[in-house]
Amino acid sequence: MPYIQEITLILNTISMLIVGISAYLLGKQIYSQDQWNRKKVAEETLTHFTSGKFTSCLDELKEQYNWKILGKNGETYLEVIKRLDSNDRKAVDQLLVNIFRNLETVGIKMYHGILDEDLSYDYLFSVLTNIVPKCKGFLAKVREERNEPCVYENAEYFANKWALKKKKKTSP
Repeated sequence: MPYIQEITLILNTISMLIVGISAYLLGKQIYSQDQWNRKKVAEETLTHFTSGKFTSCLDELKEQYNWKILGKNGETYLEVIKRLDSNDRKAVDQLLVNIFRNLETVGIKMYHGILDEDLSYDYLFSVLTNIVPKCKGFLAKVREERNEPCVYENAEYFANKWALKKKKKTSP
């Protein structure tokens, strides 16, 4: 009977070790599941994003107003509105509001970690880095009209960040 205390101590130690390892493995699994969920949400959101109203707005800018906003050397917002009448200017502004609402929503979700930034980068790099610089005049106008300097700031933040970032990997 003298070994009962030692055996109890060893069994308690082993039990605590098993509980610790189990807690670690559970935490690791939860983290892994969270990462997967973020990527899944990003993929679903971005697939919807790239096939919905956003793309319709881009198409309309190109077809109705001859503005190739995604082209590298295309016109800026200020150049485009100079050649349009007031009704067309309003229509272009509304299309840009729709585009920037979508971009801002994605930017907010990336900022808060809801959307995976690397996956979003793969989907939206050329979109953000082409549209935002061409629309500086529009952004300034909207911010002044609303007296709100933070309008669409997340879209602009990621456009600037990504313009400076070199792609880490090459596409397959």
